[in-house]
Amino acid sequence: MNLLLTLFLLWTYHGGIHSKNPYCTIQTGSVRVSEGDNVIIPCRFSYPGYRRDRSISLRVYWRAGTSQTCGQNTFIYNHTENDVHGNYTGRISLEGNPKEQNVVSLRIQRIRRTDGPMFCCRLEPEDKGLKPWQNIQGTFIQLSGEFSVQQVDTIPAIEGETTVIPCIVHSATEEIREVKWRWGDRLTCNNNPNIVRWTEVNGSQKQSDFSLVDFPRDVSLRIEGVAPSHRKHYCCEVKVGNKTALSDHGTELAVAASEPSVGFSVTQSPELTVQSGGSASISCSFSPNRDPLWVGVYWRVGNLTGPFAYHPSQEMVHPMYKGRTELRRETDLYIRNVQEADNNTSYYCFVILRFCEDFNNFSTETIYGTGTRQHVTAVPLSPRWKLYIILSVRCVLLCIIITAGILGHRKVKGLWFPAQDKVIE
Repeated sequence: MNLLLTLFLLWTYHGGIHSKNPYCTIQTGSVRVSEGDNVIIPCRFSYPGYRRDRSISLRVYWRAGTSQTCGQNTFIYNHTENDVHGNYTGRISLEGNPKEQNVVSLRIQRIRRTDGPMFCCRLEPEDKGLKPWQNIQGTFIQLSGEFSVQQVDTIPAIEGETTVIPCIVHSATEEIREVKWRWGDRLTCNNNPNIVRWTEVNGSQKQSDFSLVDFPRDVSLRIEGVAPSHRKHYCCEVKVGNKTALSDHGTELAVAASEPSVGFSVTQSPELTVQSGGSASISCSFSPNRDPLWVGVYWRVGNLTGPFAYHPSQEMVHPMYKGRTELRRETDLYIRNVQEADNNTSYYCFVILRFCEDFNNFSTETIYGTGTRQHVTAVPLSPRWKLYIILSVRCVLLCIIITAGILGHRKVKGLWFPAQDKVIE
């Protein structure tokens, strides 16, 4: 009976088990905020392949709850009927028009500790020939001040490099006693079967390709010799005292081939010249061979395996670029206050595309550009400053000449009129 019920729910939520025209939804794994903040949770989705003209009228619903899968949680919002659950009255609204773009976002004002913490979107076509579909894993709200672990959604890497998947531990009251990393192909962490464990006894040891950065101070996962087999979802679990904090969705490691061969390319200009103290805009464009469900853009600096000059999560950005970079026109790297240290530095654009393959099943492709070298020039002097410098140099030279003349005069005077000793009687 349970098996039949599960199959029925899968059919209901995903529109059937088999289809030539799959459609999907995708949400950010987690958002970290403080109590009382406003938060926006995006839900990206794809229409069935044969209805890309967006002619479908959609009803958008949002669920909220505590369970790890979305299907059993309570509806809190229906945008077509403007129906809002009592706990959220006056605090939630929908942003975005599904007829104009493939993203609708839930805006929650004055977030409370009793909200959620998981929120899931659901889309119901008014076309009776199409079944409803909804997100599976949802977005979790993490509140500051609570013991928790934080992970980024996605990290790009290249075959052969050594990469680090961060696990940021918040509000731990004691030293970390145990760390588990779980990985697999599933989006939700508990469904992934592979586990590696570290404690005080083996915290510094390498296990297969995996090790911790610096147990117990930094329990991020280091992977040496990244290979295609490492294209998985990685989830961090930390034990402090008798408390355990774990990630619900983890981090997807998107591995690019050392010699990319996928059906789209990334284009960058080879060089760029900018003045010191100014701003730089480094272009990046790509041409996918089909419509993606989601696009992620990242920039690495120095070389293809260098640190991040830009990452959607500020925790991943190198300190030298933190607060100085952002994306413009969705893909271009914008750098404020260019410094002399940025001279002759190369920047590499990484693009990750996620495609809908089956109902809420995705494939990921990662590719990168050939790099843009930035040349930094000194700020040219204005005519006024040039005049100031010329006058200053002339004044200095005049002072030197006058001083030399006075000293020379005294020396000559001493030769012609030597001082005579005074006799004391």
